[in-house]
Amino acid sequence: MALKRGHPLPYTEPKLSYILTALTELELLNERGQVKSWAPGTKLSPFAAPSFLAGLVRRYQLRTFVHAYRHLDDHAFAVSVARLFGTPQPVEQRHETADQRAEPTVGAA
Repeated sequence: MALKRGHPLPYTEPKLSYILTALTELELLNERGQVKSWAPGTKLSPFAAPSFLAGLVRRYQLRTFVHAYRHLDDHAFAVSVARLFGTPQPVEQRHETADQRAEPTVGAA
């Protein structure tokens, strides 16, 4: 609404540039940076803006990374990072049996 009324957006850089890029990609701004007029009830998908979609994917990657770091063991964390960000070498799968995970018992002698 601020742009439609002719007021500057209340955000600072870099957020302001992200917003203006997404609005331009959605063709909501004309070449002078003013809001285009649309027919009442016209709806656009924000997912049509590549920069908006890239930002959502990056946000998902970072949140998932933090979740994996906090809650997963080393191997599962490595697999998560490889799947989120890619890796030049494949992460080996580790298969343990219940006996291998169990605490070693002290032998009775």
